[in-house]
Amino acid sequence: MPQRANASGRFRGAAAVLGLAALALGCEAVRDPSEEAARATLGRARMTEVALERVDARTFDFTARRDGATCRGTVVVTPRPERSTAAMQYACE
Repeated sequence: MPQRANASGRFRGAAAVLGLAALALGCEAVRDPSEEAARATLGRARMTEVALERVDARTFDFTARRDGATCRGTVVVTPRPERSTAAMQYACE
């Protein structure tokens, strides 16, 4: 009998670990469409090392690098049913 309880305990422990791993992977897979659109817009502008700070549901302030310069600015994302649009304003030093 003790062996069966021990095996059952190991099974529950393994199931708990797998459950937590699946939860962690699932949480990371959920992405914010507005943030993705903002990052894509910055990427098309050749911005790297992007740090975003959400201002509101559609607006992000950012700091990034472009051609060796530090850039700061704002990206505004407008969600659309087919595809989001974004506009940005920035300055580089």
